[in-house]
Amino acid sequence: SANSMLINYLAGMKVSVVTNSLMHINQLLKANIRCFMIGGQIKTQTLSCVGVGALSAMKEYRFSKCFLGANGMDPRMGITNHDPNELHIKRLAIEYSVKAYFLIDSSKFGTVNMCRVAGIDECTIITDRRLPELAGYSNILYAE
Repeated sequence: SANSMLINYLAGMKVSVVTNSLMHINQLLKANIRCFMIGGQIKTQTLSCVGVGALSAMKEYRFSKCFLGANGMDPRMGITNHDPNELHIKRLAIEYSVKAYFLIDSSKFGTVNMCRVAGIDECTIITDRRLPELAGYSNILYAE
């Protein structure tokens, strides 16, 4: 996954990671990355912490960079997610970050979900392949 690739990339760097993902915490620790866990209600489908507790904890942090995932990306409808609980976490991360990045693989392009997280031009998007529909955007990076 893109998140696993990012964690591998960060290994050995002097960084601190704040995450709400139970799936990634072990990989972060194995990579000897200093990490902080955001608690809250555990969403079983994604093994991530959401809800009031997670939002409250997020408000205590500020980030130089945040890296987020999304379930869909569409030029007109923006970057979308299917869960309102995750929506609020992602929006806080963007608000509290100097620079926000979305890791979105090309299979999610053209998909629209219920919750709009951000406009496609509001954050830097890192994706896996060039798509003609994205040619006019200067905020898209390709990890090919």
